[in-house]
Amino acid sequence: MSAAVTNDIIVQFSLVPAADAFVPIILDAVEGVTTIDGLKVETDAVSSTLVGGREPVLAALSRTFARASASGAHIVQPLLASHGSAGDDAAGAAVLDLSGFVAPPPSNVKAAAQFLLLPERADLRPAIDARARDFLGGLGLATRAKQLVTRVDGDASLVLAALLWLLERTGRVAGETVLQATLVSNSPATEAFA
Repeated sequence: MSAAVTNDIIVQFSLVPAADAFVPIILDAVEGVTTIDGLKVETDAVSSTLVGGREPVLAALSRTFARASASGAHIVQPLLASHGSAGDDAAGAAVLDLSGFVAPPPSNVKAAAQFLLLPERADLRPAIDARARDFLGGLGLATRAKQLVTRVDGDASLVLAALLWLLERTGRVAGETVLQATLVSNSPATEAFA
């Protein structure tokens, strides 16, 4: 499936509840997603594909993650997203404009996440990673660079909104950009994030 308009964000995501009764959790979480205006949805046994602007995609991802998390089960939501067009006039990280972000209402779901932004122009990745961490930290989200990814913790809706904002804005200046992210809630681990 491909987006007809380059302004679309394409997201492939799954919900993985760690619960014996995982099917009702997934079905409840995705209920109503197909009715979100401006969103194209395809589903199969492995994942769902969302195609649309940043706002409808964010609404779908936030809703499904929050509803699944409300079950109390340990929830993992892996996602793979793309924005921008191959061969776009990639201006570079120096003009990566992250201003204008508006935080969504809180979901009241604590999420731990890790992500990787892969711009078409690989030479821009170190600068974009640094700008992304500064941007996320400025939103009050806890971040930490890891070997391959960046860890970010905070309210699930804010984390998702910020990641989609980074994807959209990076795609504008660095050509087609791919975002790989994994969000987790209700983790049984008792790690301390510093």
